[in-house]
Amino acid sequence: MEITILHDYVTSHEQKWLEEGKLEGKLEGKLEGKLEGKVEGKLEGKEEGKLEIAKNMQKENYPIKEIAKITKLDYKTIEKLK
Repeated sequence: MEITILHDYVTSHEQKWLEEGKLEGKLEGKLEGKLEGKVEGKLEGKEEGKLEIAKNMQKENYPIKEIAKITKLDYKTIEKLK
């Protein structure tokens, strides 16, 4: 009888721990996803900013070499903006 009670107790707690672990895993996954999204968004924003600067520099007739030096964009990317 004592073994059955002990087994039931352990089994019920194992289920509780498993559910808590799943919840913790979901929360960690959501947090990681949000952080990755923020980082990705910032990188995309920086790239868009560089492209906008390059476009403006082209309008002002800056040489491609200067645009590349300032924006750190490659020549092909700058040439595609025309």
